[in-house]
Amino acid sequence: MIPASAGAYYSSLAARPGPQRADTSLPLVLVVGALGSTGRSITRGMLYSGKFRVAAMVRPVSMNKPLTEQLRKAGVDIRPGDLHDGVDRLKTVLRGVSILVSAVGPDAIADQKDLFRAARAVGVQRVVPSEWGTPGAEGVIPVRDAKIAIRSFLAALRLPCTVIDIGWRMQTFLPLPPRSRVDPRIRALTHRAFAFAASADPAHTLLTDLNAVGAYVARVLADPRTSDRMVIVWEDERPVSAAAAAGERFSGEGPAMRSQRATITEQDLTRLEKEAHALLAAGGGAHPDAEQLELQIWWCGFARSVCVLRENTLENARRLGYVDARALYPDIRASMLEEFAGRFYRMKDPSEGGWM
Repeated sequence: MIPASAGAYYSSLAARPGPQRADTSLPLVLVVGALGSTGRSITRGMLYSGKFRVAAMVRPVSMNKPLTEQLRKAGVDIRPGDLHDGVDRLKTVLRGVSILVSAVGPDAIADQKDLFRAARAVGVQRVVPSEWGTPGAEGVIPVRDAKIAIRSFLAALRLPCTVIDIGWRMQTFLPLPPRSRVDPRIRALTHRAFAFAASADPAHTLLTDLNAVGAYVARVLADPRTSDRMVIVWEDERPVSAAAAAGERFSGEGPAMRSQRATITEQDLTRLEKEAHALLAAGGGAHPDAEQLELQIWWCGFARSVCVLRENTLENARRLGYVDARALYPDIRASMLEEFAGRFYRMKDPSEGGWM
């Protein structure tokens, strides 16, 4: 049993080289998107579990990046490749792979199809599509709809699949303090408190420290019970209003944090969403703030899912058929929100701690 919480333990290992695994009898896991924040957590968890050899598909333009070199030093087999390379070339990248884990970004969800076709062709035994979000139904968050479509695609391929969702990352749940160097518009989003979150029956939400995700993923993928199942990884379940309270208590900038809080209603979500869609349409796909507007649309859908529809709860995940990772692996010590907040706000710039 890891003595600290899984998140604290794996966060402390982030800058260290991983253990070299030369045992060819161990199953080979290929991580796609290993340079991103979620992919790094997954890769680290796989390496330190001692149960896998680990490879990573890295785009040719990223082969010489410092993060890629860190993976090499950790013993990760770096394989050049791109989601758009076509099935035949991707089959070469997948040579000898037992398990394929995708952690690609939201813009690349639909682009995973050739990767999975190649995995089917070479006999990969299990795939994990890029999910890593909150449980819920179609028609609320567009990127979730794309992920659900990929699940259907995998079912049609008859490719064994494990879906892993992680709820709301604690890194993005907590409001960012004024000292954070992130875009001020993004920081403002983290300070929007919901008028309907402080009701007599406030919405609760599942929370996970991103640093702990890899520890859970390693256990899930070594467990035959999770094949062809959906798994919900979570560490704490708290009212949405707990974010502002933790920020004011632990940030060291309580008065400034309180002054930045802005209340938003369900009607505001609808208005902000419509405004962003209208501006994007008027710009003909070339609006100078397109990225920010897309983020606003996603945020409105996410807020509606969590706070209005109350989809990101353990009760809802079970109703949808998810298996509870904490029930499967009770020996992994979870971070509670306050413990994580203490670590998060001790950082010089918390926005650099896996926020994006």
